[in-house]
Amino acid sequence: MIEILNIEIAKLYIDNTKQIFHFEIKSNKYNEEQFLILIDYFKNFWILANEASNKYYMLIDIKNIGYYPLDVYTKLVDMLRSLEEIFKKCLNSSCILIENKLAVNILKPILSVYKSIRPVTFINTYEEAIIFYSQPENSL
Repeated sequence: MIEILNIEIAKLYIDNTKQIFHFEIKSNKYNEEQFLILIDYFKNFWILANEASNKYYMLIDIKNIGYYPLDVYTKLVDMLRSLEEIFKKCLNSSCILIENKLAVNILKPILSVYKSIRPVTFINTYEEAIIFYSQPENSL
């Protein structure tokens, strides 16, 4: 595992053996300063992956997500849209790890305005992610 960022609200790291980029929410409390740092690291990771012609799967672990201000979702959607050309070349597919319906309800505002250009699914376990990633249609 290669750790990219580890702050109070989240952790970003890579499993290079499986080419999985992990985005893990660690706290249900919103912190704007840390959120902006997180978004910056996330975006820069994908820019660098593109420059190196690397391809990754993405695992978004939101088991610990809380209710955040609406502005957070706007910033997330804007950032995802800004990365779409990179995602077309570098993102195989994404899994969103949840444990309850609350997390899905929190994501509905994003999913209603942002259509992913690569395959994405909700999962309950890490093993489900590995199965999803192994399907040919979920890889570049």
